[in-house]
Amino acid sequence: MRLAAKAAPWISATLLALPRICLAAGDPLHPLGPTTEVTLEGIIGRMISALLGLLGSISLVMFVYGGLTWMMAAGNEERIKKAKNTLVYATLGLIIAFGSYTLLQVFMGDVLGTALGI
Repeated sequence: MRLAAKAAPWISATLLALPRICLAAGDPLHPLGPTTEVTLEGIIGRMISALLGLLGSISLVMFVYGGLTWMMAAGNEERIKKAKNTLVYATLGLIIAFGSYTLLQVFMGDVLGTALGI
């Protein structure tokens, strides 16, 4: 049986349960928090927070991988260069992600908030 045919029931069940999951905000253990009102802003904010947490975890794994690659290079210049590139790209990815998040926060909070009178 093909993988898509095996995964279809699970994907369908997840998509059917998604509205119920999103509206179960009264539960204190719910990922959307223990609020009684679910707003689009709250859902988007929590999704962004979760994605930033995931980004931090992935970056940590890449830093560890780059460090281990460098330690295990045993003087091989090609492997050292690969490890350095891994560390540099992981750092650049974090800088770009958190920089764009900061710019978006400033733009949405200060510029649009002032323009809209919020």
